[in-house]
Amino acid sequence: MAAQEPTNIRLAFDAGVPAERTTAVDLAPPPAMSALDEAEAALLKETEARVHAEARAAQAALERAATTDEITGLLTRAAWLAAAREKLEAGRAGVVLVADVQGLRTLDERHGYAAGNVVLCELARILGRRGTAGRLGGDELALWAPISPAEAQALAAAVHADVVAGLAERGVAVEVLLGSAPAPVGADAHAVLHAATAAVRQAQPANAQRAA
Repeated sequence: MAAQEPTNIRLAFDAGVPAERTTAVDLAPPPAMSALDEAEAALLKETEARVHAEARAAQAALERAATTDEITGLLTRAAWLAAAREKLEAGRAGVVLVADVQGLRTLDERHGYAAGNVVLCELARILGRRGTAGRLGGDELALWAPISPAEAQALAAAVHADVVAGLAERGVAVEVLLGSAPAPVGADAHAVLHAATAAVRQAQPANAQRAA
């Protein structure tokens, strides 16, 4: 029995068009994909999905690196300032507290950077549970707390007590200087941070106060 020829339908777009100028439309079904073709298509789809997922993960990692301090997990200086600015512009007043760890370099030199990182991470944990915290750089951390200026002194005392107790459990003794400044609605975040940092500079370590 002779093989059946594909079915062709010749369509004339105009009754006046000669037969030799008509268009042939092949309605023969497309060849089915082989098992190998299907496997290759599935592999290609899986590869594309993996590449897209890795690209998204890489982008997310870059964004985290730009806004998150790698040691403490707190916001970076720029990210923290942006967060404080957003709060002030949204009509939320508060207090900015700056913490400066004294003798961190000496601690690193004597016991290695891991010891200094323990101090920074403990301070970050204490500040982070009281508001929006960030690492300004080096041994300075900052906190935006949603409290009134009248509560600033109590906040500083509580933070200091927690730092002393937390580090004592780890056998580490360092001094942390604290300074604060009110952050009223509409204030400039940079100016408030500068004021809080200036307050830290005016502070004295506890041993210096005792000596006086």
